[in-house]
Amino acid sequence: NYYCDSWRGTLYIPKGHQKNEREVLQPADIAKLFLPANLWYLPAFQVMLLCGLRPSECLGLQTSDVGKGVLYIRRGVTDDGHISEDLKTKNARRVVPLPILAQEIIESTISRNVNANFGTDWIFCGYSGEMGNQNTMRKHWNRLKKERGIPGTPYSLRHTFISIVSSQTHLAEGTIRELVGHGDFDTFGTYKHTINGELESAAEVINLTFERLRDAK
Repeated sequence: NYYCDSWRGTLYIPKGHQKNEREVLQPADIAKLFLPANLWYLPAFQVMLLCGLRPSECLGLQTSDVGKGVLYIRRGVTDDGHISEDLKTKNARRVVPLPILAQEIIESTISRNVNANFGTDWIFCGYSGEMGNQNTMRKHWNRLKKERGIPGTPYSLRHTFISIVSSQTHLAEGTIRELVGHGDFDTFGTYKHTINGELESAAEVINLTFERLRDAK
């Protein structure tokens, strides 16, 4: 946006610099992620993996975003604690299939919030029902990493979803791009006509794939 217009042309990538590879969880790591733990944001990590969500998108989920077999991605919670409906890319505002595993986790989390009398619309809220916090989420992830030897960051769960769904399902590459908000099209307009067919099928395929990985020995 030319905020540093006077410095244009002076920044460069050093010769020989290599971009870090994106870390993904292996099947054994995925199985560990579904083991019980006394971590407030563990359900959020599981849903991020099952639905390919960014951390900000997961924290931005409200009860009204849960449809019949789908999630509506409408907003995000930024790293500095703001609610943003201007998501990372123009395709990030989308509808994603909701595998049965993810639906059960979300319903359980909503019940937890109701039983605690939070009166909150946020699904993955803070300890008192307030909007969730990325910094706290990262602290919980680091604790999980230390205890269970799981690699990566919370964002690695999204990379893992893409890797698993790309390599272990028969979903088309274009469909996967759409599910994670990378496709160049009007997602809501497209899915309005396919939600009862293609999304349900995708949810079933994704659910069966992650059930197998979760139960791997």
